[in-house]
Amino acid sequence: MNNTRKGLNISELGLSFILTAFAMSMFIRIFFINIPAGNYLLLIGMLMFFPYRNFFNNFFTQKWDGKIVGVVVFHLIALLYYALSDFNEPLFQIFHYIVIVFCVALTYTQYEKDIQIRNVVKCVIIESTICVVLSFYIFQTGMDQALYAIDTEKRIFDYLTPGGISVTNIACCAFLIGTTQKKKYTTLLWLMIVFDMLVIIMSQKRTPFIVGAFIISLYLYRQLTISASKFFFFIVPLLAIAFYFMLLLYNALFIENVEYVFKGITDFINGTNQLDETNSASIRYYNRKHVFDTISHFTNMEYLFGKGYMTLWFDNPLLQSYLDMGIYGFISFLYYIVIIPARAIFVKVLRNDDNVFWVFCIASYSMLGFISTGHPYNQGKWTPICLLILVINGVYAQHRKKHSFIHYSSENTKTTSK
Repeated sequence: MNNTRKGLNISELGLSFILTAFAMSMFIRIFFINIPAGNYLLLIGMLMFFPYRNFFNNFFTQKWDGKIVGVVVFHLIALLYYALSDFNEPLFQIFHYIVIVFCVALTYTQYEKDIQIRNVVKCVIIESTICVVLSFYIFQTGMDQALYAIDTEKRIFDYLTPGGISVTNIACCAFLIGTTQKKKYTTLLWLMIVFDMLVIIMSQKRTPFIVGAFIISLYLYRQLTISASKFFFFIVPLLAIAFYFMLLLYNALFIENVEYVFKGITDFINGTNQLDETNSASIRYYNRKHVFDTISHFTNMEYLFGKGYMTLWFDNPLLQSYLDMGIYGFISFLYYIVIIPARAIFVKVLRNDDNVFWVFCIASYSMLGFISTGHPYNQGKWTPICLLILVINGVYAQHRKKHSFIHYSSENTKTTSK
């Protein structure tokens, strides 16, 4: 049963900051002041989101979810590995502390009472739309090349950020399309999705392109199963027209990016000797070969417990979790980052829920990049997964409550009829 509260509360705004802080930080640094705004926004978001009253009132009585406990344990063990290693980068410690505090906050947060996903989405879509529009402006004016060349060590502009925040915006648009009945709004939201894909193409990053296309395809399939007539007579013509005009204006860029994506996938699998713009995928291929060679020379203890924290960062989080933390690290990362989100799509009760669908879309960036992007400790990979656990638990609780009520009503009817 959904709570009827409609107004936005401070916890929902705080959660939106947690999800978009580092993306907004880049644009604050470019257009306003060059400070680590992401850290401040994340701190502000965490302070706003944390359920202080529930925490102090229920500190000793609150039951912890097993999956959330598992996330906390993983990050505590990772901190222990960090302490025992020669790796010295305080930012990585902060990643773990953020996830742990976020898990504590989620434990004392009541789904649909303290936070309503629709309100969070409304905040996130405003924040992400601003970022997407600014990204388009940067690419269209050529600012990206100048910003990227300013400082190779502490670079202000990162091409992955526009792609990532565009994926977030696509997820928000898809959610709002599915929960609003006003056609003029749905038309604008579909056009915004096309605009998001244009910005992703401009960023020329493979992972955002793949994740964005995946979310759109998944949502179109959902729409097809819900209303075939609406799909074929409204959505398909609208997207066809929008993509036609996009290709008309950015035809060369689109073709170049599609070739870049497929070339990169081929290089990621097979490697290449060509030193071109897709070389990052080829580097991942040869790094992966190097890691497998390293693992083949592991001692018995290293096979079990890994070689140590951040032994090598090679943009393969799943494999790195085994290299660093052994069997436990590998199984934990695979379960949380891949299996839990996948269940949200394959279990019918979860698949049909709009809130689960939105958080899944946000978490899909982590899931689909589990062998190609980043390292296994970044808070950006874990916070959407933790939020997904909260929403899944909330949906299951609502489902059990609904069926218990139906069962009670039917039993009561039988008793009355007698």
